Formats: sequence, C-alpha cells, structure tokens
Amino acid sequence: MKILVINAGSSSLKYQLIDMENEKSWPRVSVSV
Repeated sequence: MKILVINAGSSSLKYQLIDMENEKSWPRVSVSV
C-alpha cells in the first residue's frame, strides 16, 4: 500500500510518498510560494 501525505500551509506545500509494503519512504518535497 502506498500512502501520500500532504501538508498544505498558507505559503507552503509539503508532501511525501510512503510505501508500506516495502517500508520505503521517498524524500520529502517542500514547495514555497
């Protein structure tokens, strides 16, 4: 199972993809506006 975690703030957006089957986590991505 893959989980996409999204955190939307007033001037930024952060997200991370987590693969629960392989216990693998991709790097977090942060975008500022």
